[in-house]
Amino acid sequence: MLRDEWGFDGYVISDWSLYDYTDKNQAIYAGTDVNFTTTATTGEMTDAESATAVRAMRQAMHRYLYAIANSNAVNGQVPGMRGVYA
Repeated sequence: MLRDEWGFDGYVISDWSLYDYTDKNQAIYAGTDVNFTTTATTGEMTDAESATAVRAMRQAMHRYLYAIANSNAVNGQVPGMRGVYA
């Protein structure tokens, strides 16, 4: 609905989860691009090698990297430029 009906063109971040109740497969198939969680609840996708899973992960990574590349984080950056962090 978010992308198809409303035309949302961005990436979706899940809510912070302290407990491991989120099914990673269902989350990425539903369009979640970034899953906020604690290190204690990070689990692997059980269906990480099927064509459907690979396609969903590629789409999620595309949306995530697109948002970073078009954000102020890289504003004014050119190829080969080194960033200085204070």
